[in-house]
Amino acid sequence: MSEEKKEIMLGQLVNFFPAPVVIVASRDTKGRNNAMTAAWFGVACSVPPILSVGIRPQRLSDEIIKETKCFTINIPDEKFLEKTDLIGTISGKEKDKFKELNLEFEDAKTINAPLLKGCPVNYECSLKQVIPLGAHDLFLGEVKRAVAGNDFLNGPESDVSKMKPLLLFTNSYFSLGKKLETYGFSRVKK
Repeated sequence: MSEEKKEIMLGQLVNFFPAPVVIVASRDTKGRNNAMTAAWFGVACSVPPILSVGIRPQRLSDEIIKETKCFTINIPDEKFLEKTDLIGTISGKEKDKFKELNLEFEDAKTINAPLLKGCPVNYECSLKQVIPLGAHDLFLGEVKRAVAGNDFLNGPESDVSKMKPLLLFTNSYFSLGKKLETYGFSRVKK
């Protein structure tokens, strides 16, 4: 017999589960780099490959991406935790985060935006669509190129237990890393 769930009134709470943490990086038309931390991120489509990220319209990144039509998604891990947090607590309108935090980057190959060194996975995205939703604009970016560090790759697949990507849940960071099973395991006869 399963334990009965306690009913908790959540109202309109949407962040009841951990969300992946990413760093969205962009470059304005004057060549200045900017970055922001985001936890409203996901895969929107596989063919073509499209990633989604929610950004508040008040953020500098919102303005830059709408103007330049491109951005990068950088997936940080435990080693990049402090810089990830600092990127999310400093305003790009007030300070140059790249100089302030000594962020190392390289230029993306397919778009005009920076890729953050130190993040094990980087995606170069061209802006496909922006959907104003209310508190956030939903940015849909078509992946033009993806790069990953060799230290956590196992052939063509990644080993998340080695990467340890970050999650955000109720204003606390967590790491992801334990593999439970492979997709479809429940249908395989023993």
